[in-house]
Amino acid sequence: MLYLVDMPLTDLLIVMGTSLEVYPVADIIWYVRPNVPRLLINKTSVSSFADKYRKNDVIFQGDVIEGVKKLCAFIGWEKELQQLMDNRGNDICPVFPVFIKEAVGVTVSERTLSYHEVKALNFGV
Repeated sequence: MLYLVDMPLTDLLIVMGTSLEVYPVADIIWYVRPNVPRLLINKTSVSSFADKYRKNDVIFQGDVIEGVKKLCAFIGWEKELQQLMDNRGNDICPVFPVFIKEAVGVTVSERTLSYHEVKALNFGV
């Protein structure tokens, strides 16, 4: 139930590889503020993404791994992603910044994530 606390504080929601049909997880997309961009990386457009419910929804329709690679290339994280993939997530990635994609541009914080936090990002590794 921590999502009830976390989602209203979210600046960007990334949804990957899901049908959004299994609850309670399928409901999480509705708990972010209306102005928060939601990015779907998936083979098919699903749920409210398919209905184009929000104007700030972004859909990458295709292979999840390819979508993640394109996202990481866009924000300059190709090296960090390759390190995660090479190590198959079995160690701590010492410098993996948290990002917030706003309507214009990308900002990157100085925070470092642990292995478990990186794995929780579900980067397809």
